[in-house]
Amino acid sequence: MIYFIIPAISKWLDARNLYQVQLSLSSCGDNPDSVFLVDTDVTENNAQNLIREWEFYNLNLNGMLILSSHAFSTEMVTCSSLYYSGRSYPWLAVCLHLTLKKLLNFTDSKLDDGSDLTPEDPKIFYNLILPSFCVDHFILSNSSWRKSVFVYTIKIIQTKVTAISVKSSSFVDSFETFLLPFDTPTWIGLLLSSVAIALIVASPKLLEESLKSGVNSFSKALFWTYACLSGQFSGTGGIMRMLPNSNPFICISVCFFFMIGSEFYQGSLLSSLITRAPPHLPKSNQEVVDLNLEVITTGVAGAKMKTSMVVDGMIPDKMGRIDKDSNLYKMLIQLKNRTILIPSYYQFELGMNISDSFEYEFNGSKRKLKETFAIFDNDQNVDDFVEGLRTKKNLRVKTLDGLGLFYINPIVMDRTWLFPLFSRGLGRICQSGLYDRWRKYDRLGGLRGYVKSQPRRRLFQKNSATIANSAIAKEQPLKINSVISALPHPNGRSSRAGFSNFERCMLILLIRPS
Repeated sequence: MIYFIIPAISKWLDARNLYQVQLSLSSCGDNPDSVFLVDTDVTENNAQNLIREWEFYNLNLNGMLILSSHAFSTEMVTCSSLYYSGRSYPWLAVCLHLTLKKLLNFTDSKLDDGSDLTPEDPKIFYNLILPSFCVDHFILSNSSWRKSVFVYTIKIIQTKVTAISVKSSSFVDSFETFLLPFDTPTWIGLLLSSVAIALIVASPKLLEESLKSGVNSFSKALFWTYACLSGQFSGTGGIMRMLPNSNPFICISVCFFFMIGSEFYQGSLLSSLITRAPPHLPKSNQEVVDLNLEVITTGVAGAKMKTSMVVDGMIPDKMGRIDKDSNLYKMLIQLKNRTILIPSYYQFELGMNISDSFEYEFNGSKRKLKETFAIFDNDQNVDDFVEGLRTKKNLRVKTLDGLGLFYINPIVMDRTWLFPLFSRGLGRICQSGLYDRWRKYDRLGGLRGYVKSQPRRRLFQKNSATIANSAIAKEQPLKINSVISALPHPNGRSSRAGFSNFERCMLILLIRPS
């Protein structure tokens, strides 16, 4: 987490400057995930706190439209459902919208995907990417559609390319590995030879004595043959006593078993295991392109889940800032054309769903992932997807060096007279810790349904026990006063002294069950 103290946000908030700072930090090995911009040139008067400064800075935003969030549903329960089992999990956008609604006392209507909205409809964007051209067009421009960024929630999202090789862990595949050294005719001949040798050894008992004694001798001889094939020759003396006049035959049989079992089989088994090793994983991003691996991405922006954060946002923005003759530019073009979008908000769920058949839908048709492929996404999405695959598959995973791709994930709204109020409310929510808490619970929502629907399977108990214990509430309810007093105020004071009575009532409604 890094704080920038700058002369004026309006003059400094340029994507080129922000990206340049991030690249410098990356080269030093320091990659912050949060950047807070503090404006010290807001007014001639000395304000007492940052909230006051930010409010002064935005007091001249009257007359603009307000845009708010995608896919808000009034049928969702409040965030108290995060603490009590049996409730639905609202998304982070819904939690944020409901809290600001209670804090600022504004009204709203049910929105679906925003396709039928007019410019007069209220909307806040929570799930956006912010490349350079968006900063220039929407934030720094003087058009009527210019927007402001909630500086408390600017997130710099890192990305990575990870190569994955899938190897089944079923018992059938493990057993087939031991059968690989010999082909089918060889196994049949070996089986018949073992049975024939056992019959020859037990033939005196079968011909001269009772059937029971002959069967007993045959079983001992058959066990001896398989023991010799496994390298255990300690029972050879007993077999010689059963067939005293055929010692040369017994010695030849022992040599036969030694050559077949200890030499030919074990040597072929080693070669077979080498040939069955998983495919070679690439060592660099360029090798991913050269090996023609299938590349997927899952992160989406917007409500319709058709815009890829990587393909449509980050790669074009990076290509616009580098030399077109460079190797990186050519590689990004190939990755952009090759990467397949499998849209999902919950990557762990996606990994679990496709781990059985590896089938997915693309452009209305079903496709199947190859045994070796790569995923190109932000760090959290890649980690969640890999963990989802690991619930049912054994994986070989190799994370490659980053391409220097990242994007800024802000919350944006139009510059209206309401923006100072929203900014102040959102700032208090972020600095109190509730916003980050919702982010964690938002991801847990993608796992909770599977944990509850299949509680008896060790698979999910093993991977999600901690999550289940965190998601399901205890029998004793939380004490409201203790929770409120634990929330810090933006000024550094305790929330008991810092929050107004209305805000304290809002927090009580937020935590108390519906």
